[in-house]
Amino acid sequence: MFKKILLATFFCMILLNIAVSCMTLPNIAAPETITVYKNGQTLYVRSSFSAEKDLVFFIYRAANEMAYLIPKSAKITEIAKGERIHASADDYPATNVGGYNFISGNHGSPFLRTLHVAGHGLTEKQIGAEVVSESGIKYYIVGIPNANQILIHHAGSGKTDEPKFHAHSKEKLFLDGKELKFTKSVFTQMYPLNRVYSFSFLVDGKTPLPDQKEVQCEFLDFIFDHDVTDPAAIVKYVRDNPGKKTAPEIVNSWNMLFVHTSGLMKKYQDFVKLPALLSYRNKFRFLPRGAYVLYRTCEVKSPLKNLASLDMMFAWSAGMARRPDHEMYIPKVKKMKLKKYPAAKERIEADFAAVYKIPKQWKVNDRISKGSAIDPQNMPDRFIYLSGKNGKREIGIALGYSLLEGHTALKNKSAERDMAYHFWHTRKMYPYAYLIRKAEPGRVINTIAYKQYFNPQIEPDATVFYSHKEHDAEIVYLDFHKDLTNKTIRLPESMNGKKITVIEQTPSVTLHTKDTVPADGIKLDVKNQYGYIVLKLQ
Repeated sequence: MFKKILLATFFCMILLNIAVSCMTLPNIAAPETITVYKNGQTLYVRSSFSAEKDLVFFIYRAANEMAYLIPKSAKITEIAKGERIHASADDYPATNVGGYNFISGNHGSPFLRTLHVAGHGLTEKQIGAEVVSESGIKYYIVGIPNANQILIHHAGSGKTDEPKFHAHSKEKLFLDGKELKFTKSVFTQMYPLNRVYSFSFLVDGKTPLPDQKEVQCEFLDFIFDHDVTDPAAIVKYVRDNPGKKTAPEIVNSWNMLFVHTSGLMKKYQDFVKLPALLSYRNKFRFLPRGAYVLYRTCEVKSPLKNLASLDMMFAWSAGMARRPDHEMYIPKVKKMKLKKYPAAKERIEADFAAVYKIPKQWKVNDRISKGSAIDPQNMPDRFIYLSGKNGKREIGIALGYSLLEGHTALKNKSAERDMAYHFWHTRKMYPYAYLIRKAEPGRVINTIAYKQYFNPQIEPDATVFYSHKEHDAEIVYLDFHKDLTNKTIRLPESMNGKKITVIEQTPSVTLHTKDTVPADGIKLDVKNQYGYIVLKLQ
């Protein structure tokens, strides 16, 4: 009997020890998830924004986007029940290439001109025909969209590093020795240039997303790979094949050529053979907390004078723009005096590191260069808009580049990043990932960029507080504009127990928490009314 009691007591002690051990372990929650749904090439991605609302990315027109805040009770596709806080048909990022202007993204060649010639009487037999200006500049007919319009484009020099395109304006034109009388020569763009070779949605990076079915997952990869056709090669093709429509037809409005199946490759086989200037491999990884991270590889296919790439963009529009209070925060920048738009001697003073309140009338045209940075070897990597009303910040949007990997990594000391940002009068966000001079064929540039909506009210003491994964590590961004002592910052439960590494911080921030993230949050101090810290948790 005594042995039975002793044995029972022994087992009870073991169970008690296990229970106590479990109580002392960090509270590691199950991974956060997102909900995804597609209808053809249209994608919905849902994640939590606040206690009452979820954020939905709506991806359409290839790789462009809108964003909505919808009630928790609404279905993922019921975006009309919520508020559209962002709307853009031009968020997919473009690249400025020497002599070509902006291409890739949603751009075509800007040297196309649409001639308005009422009842011109031309047919496809005139495609490839030479149109000569009064001063002897030669253009070529690349398309005839209707009975009243003709598309012309200059052939260029034939050298991709010095293309020397001309754009027609008002000069008289002649076709077959006779004046081609036009009423207008309109700036338009020549499409398509982008040839899309891969287009897919992969649940957790592995399984194809089924059509018209909601799926919960940890992340979704959107694979979108394409190259950019040399506009001069298109003009050469129509010259070499006179009287023949191109397949696809050249148009003067937005278009991308999808050749992501064997059938489409065969259908457009001649066009696919045309030489490219650049190619892009894009993996958009949609994540919880209103974020996606873009893993991007650009390969140079032809000699180029230079290229400056916007690997993330954001149009200032819809609900965020309609709120009356607008602020912009950019760390690592000196006080600036921005040039007004259009060109004017008067400058507008702005202190973005201190959070700049954007006035109602704010038309500027300027850039953040090495001279604008506090440390030219650590150029600004993130750019934040805050929107709200009555002094309350309601929505934040952060665009940024990785500090750990790719071209913008800290270890590269901002090499080939002479320009970090372009301020434009539309308030559209243009953060640059790199500026490369004399890009040779075979050059490969890897970048990691991100876009993240965040709720500024989650932590009112922080100006900025957002986090997302890069590969398997959580990256946490915290920025403050007040003094704080022994401040506790509660992180998502999924981060509990993860090892803490400081990526960078201002000397004004002291992190008291060491080693790993405790369940009750990290503790820190802020002095001098300003500071930031960026953490890697893994």
